[in-house]
Amino acid sequence: MEQQEQSSPSLETQLINEALTFYSCLEQPTILVGHSGMNNTTRIVRDGNKQYNLRIYNNHQDKSKLQFEHEVLQLLQLQSPLHIMSPIPVMNRFDSTITELSNGKLVAMFHYIEGDRPSIDRVEHIAWLATATAKLSKALASLSIDTIPAYSPYYEIATNYEPLDEDRIDKVCSTTDTLSQLKPQLLRIMQERSWLESMAPQFTALPQQWIHGDINCSNALCLNDQVVAILDFEFVTRDVRAMELAVLLAELIKPNTDNLNYKIQVMKNAFIKELPLQEEELSLLEHLVKLRVVDVAMHFIGRYEDRLDDEQVLTNIINNADYAITYLKSFHV
Repeated sequence: MEQQEQSSPSLETQLINEALTFYSCLEQPTILVGHSGMNNTTRIVRDGNKQYNLRIYNNHQDKSKLQFEHEVLQLLQLQSPLHIMSPIPVMNRFDSTITELSNGKLVAMFHYIEGDRPSIDRVEHIAWLATATAKLSKALASLSIDTIPAYSPYYEIATNYEPLDEDRIDKVCSTTDTLSQLKPQLLRIMQERSWLESMAPQFTALPQQWIHGDINCSNALCLNDQVVAILDFEFVTRDVRAMELAVLLAELIKPNTDNLNYKIQVMKNAFIKELPLQEEELSLLEHLVKLRVVDVAMHFIGRYEDRLDDEQVLTNIINNADYAITYLKSFHV
């Protein structure tokens, strides 16, 4: 539910107000609370009968990353017909889609897309999310981009993150009593990472293209139970085509997902119906799912070490990763 902000001006509110001054298209904007992720602050901007999404990036101040993201979005808009809706950046008064605030933080504003977040509790949402992802994958495959992407492919996990060894695990576990009990889970993640690193030659032999790389229920929108838009293109890169489906499945395989086996098949079948995969891709799919799971775990271990998240966030991530790794040993996707 959208709520108008009531609190006294905070630093965040000051930054939002500063950001609004860069957009000459706005006349009397009203700020509403939007869905924010861990990497950004998002607000809905209502101005008369128009609405926009204003995003402040909290995880980096690298303009090249935003320039690449916006290049991808603008190329997608040139496709006819559109396979699936995606954000459209708004130009600021300097004819740029990227705004830099006085504190160095970067901002972008997008035309608002109507819709609600899909839910993994709804089987029809799972099917539509998979179909929409496959449609987007086909659209991304047709893009011709010379720019070097800001992010590396998942299969380069050996160099994407610092090594995970027992000494590092012991340091993480020593910080709190709760984390000290998770050493067995972290050791399994370490072992899985080592195995996945050794599989890099097999992964690189699979079909590759541009991928979104981070599609889940939190960055998709649906109307009338049909997914109509995919958001958050920050992590687009060249990678294995089947990673797009692997990322979806990884977000599904969690302890609190009911009817998991059935939902996995629904998601997989819906994706493949729209975008058939080769036998080689399907045979390595479960390993690609584990690659996403371990990648997410490594990302949040790093965030915890940098004191960006508390122990509860990391505890949930570790437990989810261990559950998925264990699950995939007995159930093949």
